[in-house]
Amino acid sequence: MFFHVSEDTVDHELRRTQTFCKECDAYAWVRLVERVRTVSVYWVIKQTERKHFLICGACKAQFRVRPHRKDDIEQADIHTLLGMSGGRHIPFFARAMVFFALIAVWMPLMNLLLVWAAWSNRAVLPPGWLKLVKYLFWAALAVDAAFVLGLILE
Repeated sequence: MFFHVSEDTVDHELRRTQTFCKECDAYAWVRLVERVRTVSVYWVIKQTERKHFLICGACKAQFRVRPHRKDDIEQADIHTLLGMSGGRHIPFFARAMVFFALIAVWMPLMNLLLVWAAWSNRAVLPPGWLKLVKYLFWAALAVDAAFVLGLILE
């Protein structure tokens, strides 16, 4: 039996304001979005998932807002919602690429490919993770240069 699954993710902006972002510590536009994910199988089974995020316009940081009640989202201002939100939200794909790049340092070509994949998501990575990705890039180049030098000297 063949099932075709289609998945869409849409961000609906609820409101925006200028406030201090807790990630970049700058006065920037921060917007509250409702992220809706719909999964449909032949348009028969439909599931909708809603999550709320605060997105900084300056550093592109995303903070997941976990309200206790629906009124928390509707009545609180964005500065209060920033206080309610946890740490910076990093998508699973970005976390996985940094992890695989970290364990693949000894495989230079694979590491360079994984570092490129992690760097392509740099807008969602925190500054500390960006430093780690840069160090992984230089480590991969050093291992690659040592490997090529070893081949030349043989």
